[in-house]
Amino acid sequence: MRIPTFLGGALLVLALGTVAGCSSSSSASSATSSTVVSTASCATKGVPGKYDAEQLRATSTSIEAKAGAKFTTEFQELSIGSHAVLVTLQPGQEALAAQLEATYGDAVSITVGATPYCNGPGPSPACPQLPRELPTPPGVTVVAVAPETTVVAGKNINASLRVSTGPGASYRGVVGDPQPGLLVDPGTRKVTGAVSGTWTSAGITVDLGPNGVKYVAAISGTSLCGGSRGSVVPAGHYDVLFWVPGPSASSGYFAAPVPVTVTKPAGA
Repeated sequence: MRIPTFLGGALLVLALGTVAGCSSSSSASSATSSTVVSTASCATKGVPGKYDAEQLRATSTSIEAKAGAKFTTEFQELSIGSHAVLVTLQPGQEALAAQLEATYGDAVSITVGATPYCNGPGPSPACPQLPRELPTPPGVTVVAVAPETTVVAGKNINASLRVSTGPGASYRGVVGDPQPGLLVDPGTRKVTGAVSGTWTSAGITVDLGPNGVKYVAAISGTSLCGGSRGSVVPAGHYDVLFWVPGPSASSGYFAAPVPVTVTKPAGA
C-alpha cells in the first residue's frame, strides 16, 4: 500500500519495508519482511470496494479538519489511496495513531515515522546503509558546523556542512540540499535512526577549486530503524554521521562524528 522511507543518501529517499496490509495473524516479521504485526480488527484495511472515492475524500477532509493548526506538526502526509486514506504521522505520534485508528477504523492506513501502525506500532524498517568511508583527499576538509547536540525524540537534527579546499586541492560532487546524515550508536557505525518522510533531497553540484569553501545544509533524524518496535529511537546518547559523496554514490568523505543527546518528549 505504501512504502515508508528514510532519507539515506545525497539524492534519493531510500525505500524500506512495504506495508502489505494487516491480517488476522499475530505473528511478527523481521525488519525486512513486508508483513507487519496485526490483529483481526484491522484485517480489512485496503480491501477493494469497501470504501468509494467519495467516502475516502470525506475521511481525509475530516482528519485534516480535526487536526487543525496541529496538522503541520503532527502529520507528514495525508493522501487518498486506492482503498484507504494513507496517513503518515511524525515520529513519536503513536497516541494520535491510536486515536485515528479508533475513530476511522480500516478506512485509514497509518504509518508513524517510517514504522507501520496497526493496533500498535509494528517492527521498524531496516536501516539505511552508510556509504563506504574514504580518506579525505589531501587539502579537502568536511566539517559539521553548528549542529544541534540535544534533540527531543521524534524531531530532526539540523546542521551545516562546510566543505573546503586548500592550495592545489579540489572537490566536485553532487551533494544533497539538505545532505542527510544518519544516527549511530556512540563510537560505532551501527545505524539506529534516520530522517523519515516522503520528500526527496534535491542535489546541488559542489565544484571547488583551490582555496574554495561551500556550506550546505545537513539533516539527520530520530526515526527508529533496525526492526525494534516503535517509531523513535530511545532517549540516550548517540553520534550523528554526516558526509559528502565520494567518487561514487556508495562512498563518502565523512565529517567527525557529532555527539547528540536524544531526550524524551515532555510528558512521556
